[in-house]
Order: sequence, then C-alpha cells, then structure tokens
Amino acid sequence: MHKEQFKKWVKERKVKDLIEKNARYFEFILNNCLGISKEEILIVGDYGDGENIIAPILVGCYLKARGKCKVNLIMQGVKSKNQQADWKVLEAMDKLPEGNVIILCLSNMLGKLGHLGKSYRKFCRLRKHKFTSTTGMGSLDLDKLKMVIKSLNTNYVSLRKKGMVVKKILDEGKEIKVKTKAGTDLVLGIEGMKAMTSIGIYNEPGLGGNIPTGEVFTPVKIRQADGLLVVDVSVRHKEGTLLVKGPLKITIKEGRVVGLEGEGAELVEQTLVEAEERAQFPERVRLIGEFGIGLNPDAEIVGSTIIDEKVLGTAHVAIGSNYWYGGQIKTIIHLDQVFKDPEIFIDGKKLKI
Repeated sequence: MHKEQFKKWVKERKVKDLIEKNARYFEFILNNCLGISKEEILIVGDYGDGENIIAPILVGCYLKARGKCKVNLIMQGVKSKNQQADWKVLEAMDKLPEGNVIILCLSNMLGKLGHLGKSYRKFCRLRKHKFTSTTGMGSLDLDKLKMVIKSLNTNYVSLRKKGMVVKKILDEGKEIKVKTKAGTDLVLGIEGMKAMTSIGIYNEPGLGGNIPTGEVFTPVKIRQADGLLVVDVSVRHKEGTLLVKGPLKITIKEGRVVGLEGEGAELVEQTLVEAEERAQFPERVRLIGEFGIGLNPDAEIVGSTIIDEKVLGTAHVAIGSNYWYGGQIKTIIHLDQVFKDPEIFIDGKKLKI
C-alpha cells in the first residue's frame, strides 16, 4: 500500500546505501528465525522521530531482503501509549489471512488495537501468524544503527542453547536473590512460575517475539518481591527509555514499589500515577511483575529498552503486568528497569551464564 511513498522517502533521506548494505542480516532473520517460505508478510512501520530514523531503515532492510515473498507495507504515525494504531494498520492486520507473518519496526509502539483485542502477541497467536516486534527505536540516533545491526548478527543456535538452560533452572526454582555492587539487594518469589525465552526462533505458527532478541524472563509471584533495586543502565517510563548516568533507586516491599529516588524518579512516578488514574484496578500498577536476564553477547547498551534488556551481563525487573506470559498481574503498564553486573542466585545456588 505504501511502497511507493516509502521509496520516495528513502531517496529523499539518502539512506538507500545503508539499507542495501545491511539487508543481508534481515535475509537471515526471514529465512532462519522466521522460517519463511511462501507466507505473506505484513510490515508495519513509521517514518521515525525527527532525525531518529532507525525504525524506517529497518523497514527498508526487510523490504530489500524479502525475496519473492508477497509483502504489504503499512506506514503510520509514531504512536504513544494511549493512542490507537491507525485504522489502515488495523484493517491490514484483520484482512491478513491466517497463518502468515507480521513484522513491526516502530519508533515507539504499535498503538491500541481496538476491536482486534488488547494484545498484539495474543492476536498473532490466535491468527497463527509468525511475528516479530522491534519497538522503541525512536530514542536512537542514526549513529546507533551499527550497534542495532550488531545485536541482530548474533549466533542464534548458541543463544537458543544458553536460553533453554537458563529457562530450566528458573522453571525449577522457588526464589531468586540478586545483588550488584551498585546496591541492588532483592529477593523474588518464583515458585510454580514458568520462564519464557526470547531467543529468535519464531518458525512455527503463532510464535514470535522481539528482534533484536536474547533474554530469558520469568513472572514474579504476586506480592513476593522485597528489597532495593538500583537501576544503572536504563529506565523505562511513559515517554520511552532514559539512559541513566546516576542510578535510580527503587524500594520494593511485599511486591510493590514504595519508593523512588534518583535519576528518572519523577518520570517513573508520573508514569505510575497516570496509569493508576486510568487503570480499572489501580492497586495493581505498582506491583513487580518480571525478572529477566540478558543473554545476547552481541548486543550493547544503547538507550532503547528492547536492546538494553538483551545485553549479556544485564538483568531487568519490570513494574506491572505479567499476565500475558503466565503471571498473576493484569494491568495496563509494563516498565522494564535494566541494571548491570548482577549476581543471581536461584535457591541459594549462583547462576552461571
């Protein structure tokens, strides 16, 4: 639908060479991560935020790499948390026949899905679509493109092996203790929870996840988190991702955020307050929902949550919902807070990654 307009944009922004140079990495994603053969592909993108145009460049790389696959491209405006996806996006998603592929390359997020449901992932699973989600690229200037591409060009076989080992340990665990030299000292209950992997193997109907990829994450049991979380990589809030210089300290008691201090504290507090005002069950907003571990050795900290949380040597704790991946908390936010150099103990035994 928008291929001609997109070609015009590529010419105007003089990014054709960048797209052609990097398209081979996306051929690998299409052929190996998604296992595409004859499926139809729907790509949803936007034109970036000012000079931050990594999202549309990724769109161009997929278009260049598509081979003989039929592709429908829909471009929309950059969306914030409370905005709805453009009607043309919803129409294209609804009309895509069952068992195909949806790829997101967005500067922020997809937007609300209206009559299609509340969850992009659930929609894809129900329609048996393979899918990817690359969001939050709008905080990155073009100088970060090499780092984004590097995170894609990783060893997916090794990543899968490592991810499955860590998942098994978490699945069998009851309690996580995590400490850092920066001051994190946190205990999280996970008994009975099943971990999820994001390791780039999305080659079956209904499977999908982030690209870039590389993490294992588990729901935290409701009201079973206590201690201090010191966030010294990046802070997620309503407007995007903040790459911090000074740490954000989050005090957690009985599974709830009860204190915020340091860089980004006001942004996170404002995000939580506004979410509580909108939520049907405001008491759930400040609950701790997730603990995740970065596994991707080729990812680097860039200031975009989707990449920062995948970096080997980081971990993250999310405030908010975990219902969609097996947890007990259903609410309207999910804010990943990323920190570095964690020592992680599962039932007293140090986790080696």
